[in-house]
Amino acid sequence: MKKISSLFILVIFLAISIKAQNQTNIENPPVKTTIKWVTNDTIDMGQLKQNNPSKAVFKFKNTGNNPLIISSARGSCGCTNVNWTKEPIKPGEEGFVEATYNAASLGNFFKTVTVKWNAEPENIVLVLKGNVVAQ
Repeated sequence: MKKISSLFILVIFLAISIKAQNQTNIENPPVKTTIKWVTNDTIDMGQLKQNNPSKAVFKFKNTGNNPLIISSARGSCGCTNVNWTKEPIKPGEEGFVEATYNAASLGNFFKTVTVKWNAEPENIVLVLKGNVVAQ
C-alpha cells in the first residue's frame, strides 16, 4: 500500500511539474524578430576551380524590434564550413552567414546551410550552387 501511495504522489508531482513548464512556455514565448535579406538566400557561385575552397556570404538586416540571435548554422556535408555572426544583432544592424565550400569533386554542386535563429521562420535553408571545373 505504501508503494502504491508513493507512486501515486510521484505521478501527481510529475503532472504538476509538466503543467507548470508548459504554462511558462506559453506565458514567456521566445522573443522573435524579422529580417530582410541584403543578399539572396541562394547564391550561385558559378564555376569554381577544383581544390580551391570558395566562400559565399549571405547577408541580412534585422528589421524587427528585438535582437536577432543565431543559435546554430550547419552545412549539409563536411565539405561546407560555416561561420556566422555570433553576437546578438541589434535592430537595424546587419549580420551574416558565411559558407566556405571545399570544391574537391568535379561537376555541379548544390549545398545547403540550415540556420536556426529567433526570426520568422525559425529555421531557414540557405543554398549555394555552382560547377567545379579542373584547374
